[in-house]
Amino acid sequence: MPFVVITDPAVGETLEVDTFGKPVIDNLEFLNDEISSLSTGIAAIKNGSFETGTGANTAPSSWDLTITSGNSTDFETSAANTIDGRQAFSMTNPGAVSGGVTLESTDFIIGSEKNPFVLQWFLKSSLATSKVTINVKFFDEAESIISTVVAFTDDTTLPAVYTKKIASITPPAGARLFKIEIIGVDNTNAATNFFDGFTIIDATGNGYVIFTSTDTFTIPVNVTKIKASMLGAGGGGGGGGEGGSTGANGTAGSTGADGGDSWVGTSAFNARGGKGGVGGSGGLLGVGVGGAGGAGAAAQTNSFASSKFSRGGDGGVGGSVGVTGTFTNSLGGAGGASVGVQINKFDLGTNGVAGTGGAAASTGGAGGAASGANLGLPGGGAGGGGGGAGPNNGGGGGGAGSGGVGEYVELELDVTPDDSMTVTVGAVGTGGAGGSGTGSGDGGVGGNGTAGLVIIEF
Repeated sequence: MPFVVITDPAVGETLEVDTFGKPVIDNLEFLNDEISSLSTGIAAIKNGSFETGTGANTAPSSWDLTITSGNSTDFETSAANTIDGRQAFSMTNPGAVSGGVTLESTDFIIGSEKNPFVLQWFLKSSLATSKVTINVKFFDEAESIISTVVAFTDDTTLPAVYTKKIASITPPAGARLFKIEIIGVDNTNAATNFFDGFTIIDATGNGYVIFTSTDTFTIPVNVTKIKASMLGAGGGGGGGGEGGSTGANGTAGSTGADGGDSWVGTSAFNARGGKGGVGGSGGLLGVGVGGAGGAGAAAQTNSFASSKFSRGGDGGVGGSVGVTGTFTNSLGGAGGASVGVQINKFDLGTNGVAGTGGAAASTGGAGGAASGANLGLPGGGAGGGGGGAGPNNGGGGGGAGSGGVGEYVELELDVTPDDSMTVTVGAVGTGGAGGSGTGSGDGGVGGNGTAGLVIIEF
C-alpha cells in the first residue's frame, strides 16, 4: 500500500475513523513493510512473515492472492501454527478442488544477475502428499519477465511439523528484479499448507576456517560454494644406517611411515601424504665407514588435471657417510643437503646438522639429526650427517633422511547451505628407526613429518 498524506485536523474538529484513524493505521503498516526490507546485501521480502494482514481469504500486506473457487486461506496465530513472529499464512483445499492457491509478492525486489542468493522459509502441511511449489520470477529493467526458477516443489514428502527450507538461487543473465511466488494445495487432496518466515540471504561469503585435525564443517546458511586448500601430511624420514665395524656389517635403518591424505567431504580429489624416507644402508664389514643417511622420498603425484595443485617434493637427502679413521677419533660427516623444494611459494628445508665425532675407544659417533627447517609444512628438513669413525675403524651411524612433502591441492566445490561435511586432515608420518646392532655407531632416527592442513574459504 502507498504512503497516505494526512491533513492535520483543526483543534476541536470531530474526525471519523475512515478520514483519520484508518490512514494512520495504513501508514504504520507501510512503514513496517519498509523497515522490514532493510538488510545487508539483497533487499528483503516485504511482510515475509505475514505479520501484517487479517481475515480469511484476504491477502497479506505486500502480497497478491489468487484463490481457486472452493479453496480458502487464513492467518494463523496459534503457537502450534506459527514459527517466525506472531502470524503465519495458511492455504486449505477441502478435497476434490483443483487449481490451488497462489500468493505472489506485490513489489519488485531489486537483484542482479551477478548476485546469487539463498531463499529461506518455514513450511509444514497436514498431508505429506499435498503439493507446494515455490518459484522465483525474474524480470529485466523494463519489468518484462525473463524466466521462472523453481526453488522448491514437493507432493510426496511435505513435513508435518515446521521445517526450515533452503534454496540456492542463481539469477539468469539480464535479471534486475524478481518476485516470490508461493503455490499451495495444488492438487485435489484435502490438506492445509502453512507458510512462515520467507527471507532472502546474500550468498556471498566472507570467512574461512583452518583445520589442523579431522573435524566436521557446517556450511553457513548463506554459502553455496567453498574453496578448499588441502595439504597432505609429510612422510617420516628414513632412519640412518648403522656404522660398520671390523667385525660386522652395519644394520640398515627403517623406512619412515607415509603421511596421511587430506580431503574434504566425499571428494575424490585428495591431497596425498608424503612418502616415508628410505632407511639408510649399514656400513660394511671391515671397512669402517659410517652408514649412509636415509634417502629422501620421491614425490607423490596425482592424475586429475581439473584442479590447481603443487606437486609434493622429495625429502632432504640423507647425511654423508662418516669419515674413516685409523685408531683415532675422526670428525662426523657433513650434514645432508636441502633439496630446495617449493610448495605454495615457500622454500623447504635447510642443511641438517653434521654428525658427531667418534666418542669412545670402540664406537663411532651417532648420526646427525634431520633438523632442517621446514616452515611448518609437511616433510622434514634435510638429513643429518653420518657420525665420525671411531678407533679400530668403527664407522659412525648414518644421518636420517627426510620424508616426502605432502601434496598441495586447491578445489572449488558447490555445496548445500546448512549441510555438514567431514574435513579429513592427514596424520603425520613417523620417522624410521636408525640401524642398531653389532656395528660401530647406531644410525640416526628419522624425523617425523608435520601434520596436514585444510583451509576452507567461503
